[in-house]
Amino acid sequence: TDTVGTAITEWNLTEATGSGQMATVRWNGTNSSGSPVDSGSYGVRVTATDKLGNTKNVTKTTETLTVDTDTPSVDIQSLEGVSRHNGRLFVNDSSAVTIEIDADDGRETPAPVEKLTLQVESTATNDRLTPAIQQDADNETQWTATIRSTDLPEPGPYQFTASAVDAANNTGSADTTIEYDTTAPQLSAVIPAVDTDTERAEVRVRSTESLAANPSVTVTNPDKSEQSVAL
Repeated sequence: TDTVGTAITEWNLTEATGSGQMATVRWNGTNSSGSPVDSGSYGVRVTATDKLGNTKNVTKTTETLTVDTDTPSVDIQSLEGVSRHNGRLFVNDSSAVTIEIDADDGRETPAPVEKLTLQVESTATNDRLTPAIQQDADNETQWTATIRSTDLPEPGPYQFTASAVDAANNTGSADTTIEYDTTAPQLSAVIPAVDTDTERAEVRVRSTESLAANPSVTVTNPDKSEQSVAL
């Protein structure tokens, strides 16, 4: 029954208990139509009727059945040690990534999840690893893991997936992709023309890949003096 005593689903146990036998009922959290019930607390009411039509209701009030069908909430809150460029995340071979995750059971009054795992999997190969993850002793919904880029088998994109399991065995997850890049950009520079009247020149710099910021350029003059050029 629900919290106001309305029957959610019923079983007729007349045959099973007709000779004074014990009967076992297993409920899978669905109503009489077979649809999952809402998360919440439910009671048990047993109604017995004898051959003369006398009826006795026994309501189990010392315990409640708790139905939890809510998906755990998992949120990757922060990533430290990564570079961001054009909406993509990067690490190089000297990086250490610290990932902070918030995870709860997703109910109206959130509780910590029973288990949280972090899996790092290459999206280009079959390489994967499962780093250790620590739960905050003061806030049990907060978890932290640190992964050194050198722990990753080879350069390329990796998907970081945090997966949570709550007390009712519901699962939830969140993921993000980080690219492990060990190749330094290759730069080339040319001065296509010099205006001798104005003593001005154009400097063109080309990179083999996108850069996080404009490169630093220094021009050496014929007299060996140097000057910085803003791009």
